[in-house]
Amino acid sequence: VGWIYIEDTAINYPIVQGEDNREYVSTSVDGKYNQYGSIFMDYRNTSDFSDRHTVIYGHYMKNGAMFRDIRKYDDPQFYEAHPTGMIMTPEENFQFEVIGGYVASTADASWQLSFAGEEDFGAWLQDSMDRSTIGGTVVPSVNDRILTLSTCSYEFSNARFVLVCRIIEKINQ
Repeated sequence: VGWIYIEDTAINYPIVQGEDNREYVSTSVDGKYNQYGSIFMDYRNTSDFSDRHTVIYGHYMKNGAMFRDIRKYDDPQFYEAHPTGMIMTPEENFQFEVIGGYVASTADASWQLSFAGEEDFGAWLQDSMDRSTIGGTVVPSVNDRILTLSTCSYEFSNARFVLVCRIIEKINQ
């Protein structure tokens, strides 16, 4: 469905989307078994990144591959040096900016994709920003499209680190 890139990091990968969220956990983009799996979009999202909230998953690899670098955003200097990234799709390219990040339980609403309306989405956004342990002064609005990058974390059982971003502009191809 696209490609994700964050300059000066290991994040430079194709994004795939499966029939469910298990399909690419241990399958490479060419459909073969691979313990690293693939970087993949939640199966419930539309592949053109037009949803209010799009989630992309990737493994936290000890060798630095996949989404390990999103954990580096805990360091304010890393955050300041890498505030944006790009998503490239066959139709459009987008720039995104990192606006927050935190450790979450898989039972949390961090991966919620459906919202009853603007008020519900606004409350979800506010909760995400309130929980954030990183980020600057960006205050997202209910009109923003949010991108969450998600990887494993090891603070407790079923912990995940979520990097909350907003899509800020289209980039000409």
